[in-house]
Amino acid sequence: ARVFEPGHKFDFSVVLEVEGGIRKSGFIKTLYGPENFGELTCDLKDTQKIAETIGGKWAMELAEMTSFHKSDYNDAKQFLSAELDQVRMAYDRRVSIFPRQATFWGTTNNTKYLKDPTGNRRWWPIHVLLAMIDTAKLEAERDQIWAEALALYKAMRRDQHIPHMRRRIADGTGGRLAACPIFKILNAGFRKLIAHHSRNRAANDARENCEKQIKRTNI
Repeated sequence: ARVFEPGHKFDFSVVLEVEGGIRKSGFIKTLYGPENFGELTCDLKDTQKIAETIGGKWAMELAEMTSFHKSDYNDAKQFLSAELDQVRMAYDRRVSIFPRQATFWGTTNNTKYLKDPTGNRRWWPIHVLLAMIDTAKLEAERDQIWAEALALYKAMRRDQHIPHMRRRIADGTGGRLAACPIFKILNAGFRKLIAHHSRNRAANDARENCEKQIKRTNI
């Protein structure tokens, strides 16, 4: 949608999970075409460099997410949420606004890379099982893929959205959390608290229903 509607809200990133050397970057570059692809290696807080790097691109790669620290994920979360970049370019007197056309892809050699449980909805993991990605075959099929993507875009604009899609994607991020003892302890504590609250609420509901039945009988 961003190609047709620059600045369209899309704060997600597809993540290719696969061992190194099987053409992860080559897959993305082939899918979009070399002229529409780029790698985002600059500081995600450097708005001027980002605007210069992603301008005119359809797809940008966030490479080797396994090496991200938690602070990097916080920066990435804010970065992905932006619909446009506001920056004063070199030698300009005023701030320019650049609505984003690019979408962002992540690549990693690991399956335990997410370190911020509050932002996992933004990552759409795809675990690649191929020994080697056939980029030549992808290139041969690319026009058909984009034709189908265009048809889906038009259908989306007609139907607006598919509610169940986010739920399915969210289900796939749970196992990607990097091990964190504190998170495990907190998670276990919250589960016990929720279970206790649910039992108490069920007991209260049962008592209220019973009282209502008694009142009806007395009447």
